[in-house]
Amino acid sequence: MILIGAVQGLFLAIVLAVMRKGNRRANLFLAGLLFTNCLGLLDGFLDVTNSYAGYPRLIGVLWPGYYLVGPCLYFYVKELTSSKRSTASRIQLLHLLPAAISVLSGLPFYFMNANEKLQMWASMKNPLEGLHISPINAGLLSAVLQKVVYLLLSFRLIAAYSARIKQSFSSVEKISLSWLRTLLALFLSLCFFCVFYALFSASLGISREAHYSFYLVLTAVTFIMALKVFLQPEIFSRLEAVQRAEVIRTDGDMGPALPMAPAEVADAADSSVSKGKYHKSRLTDERAAEIERQLVKIMEIKKPFLEPELTLTELSDALSVSPHHLSQAINRELNKSFFDFVNEYRVQEAKRLLLSPESCHLSILGIALDAGFNSKSAFYAAFTKHAGMTPSEFRKQTISANHSATPGPFKETS
Repeated sequence: MILIGAVQGLFLAIVLAVMRKGNRRANLFLAGLLFTNCLGLLDGFLDVTNSYAGYPRLIGVLWPGYYLVGPCLYFYVKELTSSKRSTASRIQLLHLLPAAISVLSGLPFYFMNANEKLQMWASMKNPLEGLHISPINAGLLSAVLQKVVYLLLSFRLIAAYSARIKQSFSSVEKISLSWLRTLLALFLSLCFFCVFYALFSASLGISREAHYSFYLVLTAVTFIMALKVFLQPEIFSRLEAVQRAEVIRTDGDMGPALPMAPAEVADAADSSVSKGKYHKSRLTDERAAEIERQLVKIMEIKKPFLEPELTLTELSDALSVSPHHLSQAINRELNKSFFDFVNEYRVQEAKRLLLSPESCHLSILGIALDAGFNSKSAFYAAFTKHAGMTPSEFRKQTISANHSATPGPFKETS
């Protein structure tokens, strides 16, 4: 099964490498990640089946690949979460340094004759005296430590991405990359498993079982990673929409010319040299307060929050202000993200519907959709955050407090 996983993973890596659709650079990094995982699976297959005894020249050839998993994963995440397309640079070659060091340090071992290699291989599997860890497992731990560093950096990229998209989108379920966070968590779990294997498997007498289990899990992770991308090709188109929206929000209004205050026109000219979030912004406190008043007015009268896919750019168009200044006004004047600002209005609308006799026939999902949410889970998350209780708890508690209200039938099912 491990060999089958390696072969299929290699096939998927080749398909991704030649794929022209979507984010080309992300496809290449994912192909690299799949390929390095395949090298690990092949190494595991040759080890657990004792095939290295018949092909001693292959011992150690695949080991440098373990140092490429972390960089490939990190740059794949970076491509998906970056607000702008990155370009290759020479400094990125430094990420290959651990693999290069592994190759150079292993050269004497690679050029040993077959018998010497087998003897060295056997001795490297034996625990070091007093340390209960073999040289091979010590090398494994160094590769694991490197992966953990890259995983932590990848988690940081996703956290920053999650904060950014909430400045431009009112619904983030389809672009939140929660699947990618789960994938990183699986890789991190594998790292902890490797530490356990290296330190304790020999003393517990479960080396072979732990070794085989690790490669089975790695096979499963490889399949999940590849199938997620192939079964959901719209991921890249959604992320490209996110990148376009973020460029508009941070660099000024790139759409049709709209009436703007003089400060906004001047700020648009300065945006190309702006480095920070609102660095050199010429939006005055008076203008920010005016934008806030216009914003509250349009939210209460026209209720644009009822549109499930409402974006910062669409709302700024309705107000005839730049997305950059609208975002700044919401952040600075209301101390909220665009996501939280819009969903607060949706929660208030949901509260009204929950207590309205005209809506008593609606299910929880029906209430959520009528209030502007696009899913039941997003509705529950936002309602609990802003109201401090679930929708049904709110309805029961409010009706109990208002004795004049008459509760009607309410469906909990979707």
